[in-house]
Amino acid sequence: MAKRKELPPNLRARNEVTLVGALQVQASANHVPQNDTYVGRGKLEVGGIDVPLIAYGDVAKEMAEPLAGAVVKVTGRLVFHHWKTTLGDDRSRSEVEVKSLELLWTPKMLCGR
Repeated sequence: MAKRKELPPNLRARNEVTLVGALQVQASANHVPQNDTYVGRGKLEVGGIDVPLIAYGDVAKEMAEPLAGAVVKVTGRLVFHHWKTTLGDDRSRSEVEVKSLELLWTPKMLCGR
């Protein structure tokens, strides 16, 4: 069997996504006392598709600040979850784990505030 060649670093696959879209719901950031951190969840509408978001720590608190309808740019990684229910059914979910968030526009900007 032929030895597999190692790809150069610039050609290796990286799990990194950048999305620009509108926050569909007011994101929440909940404190988790066991880890002394925050966990935030939200949804981003991108091209007619709702993309679930999750963030941790300061990024979670930052994600909870903009109002629903705000346009943001998020950068992070795509995460897949797979599990079996108690009945043995397979389930899965994907979401973007947000590493950074940039506010591009808010509804308040229309009012000149």
